[in-house]
Amino acid sequence: MNFLIKVHTDGSCLGNPGVGGYGAYLQKYKDGELLIEAELKGSNKETTNNRMEMMAIVKAMEFLNIKEIKNSQIEFYSDSSLIINTLNKNWKRKANTDIWVRMQGEINELEANSNKLKFNWVKGHAGIKENEIVHNLAFSAATKLKEELS
Repeated sequence: MNFLIKVHTDGSCLGNPGVGGYGAYLQKYKDGELLIEAELKGSNKETTNNRMEMMAIVKAMEFLNIKEIKNSQIEFYSDSSLIINTLNKNWKRKANTDIWVRMQGEINELEANSNKLKFNWVKGHAGIKENEIVHNLAFSAATKLKEELS
């Protein structure tokens, strides 16, 4: 494996449905040394929390595919048990099928480039530094858009 990449993601929604935001925090390691960090965030004016949770993962995957990451261990962390269980346990994808299709396409591309993917659930709002970072990214993106729309 070339690198270890840790990707923490979160979504936020002000109302459900309502104005939402997503955040992703990526860390790239080589031989245990942190080489680079990146933050991604965005928003949508009419969405749900689940869509934003999913969008955070999709946007992080798109970023990694654009960067042409190959032969690396990529670990995703999310506080959405629905998403993690759907990915790890093949739960039925009942809603947001458009985003699931996008996510599966990104997963296929990452795996085609010899990356090993792992999806991990983390408890939200439990003092995990990286989870707090992505929560703040998602919430601030949603808040900023809501203010712009007011």
